[in-house]
Amino acid sequence: MIKARRATGADAGELVRLRAVMLASMTGEERLSSPGNPEGLFGYVFNVATDPAHRRRGYSRACVTALVDWYRERGVGIVDLRASAAAEPLYASLGFVRAGDPAMRLRLA
Repeated sequence: MIKARRATGADAGELVRLRAVMLASMTGEERLSSPGNPEGLFGYVFNVATDPAHRRRGYSRACVTALVDWYRERGVGIVDLRASAAAEPLYASLGFVRAGDPAMRLRLA
């Protein structure tokens, strides 16, 4: 039986390597097409964080811009994210707008 464990800081290099393996195998998440997204390709931005001591230097902007460009090159028509209040101005400056959120949530506690 396989037992899962939580990742630790020592796993960071392997997690990044595996993330690259995953991204290399994808051109975007496919969903049913719609008039607003005829190709049915969908991107999602998550896990963007900058250490507080290094914020406001353009690191997140550079990373998100590179990811959005990567999605664009692959024909992805929609990119979603969830932003903290502090990060919302950055994403708005990159063209993201508030949208309705159809997500469903199960609270277990």
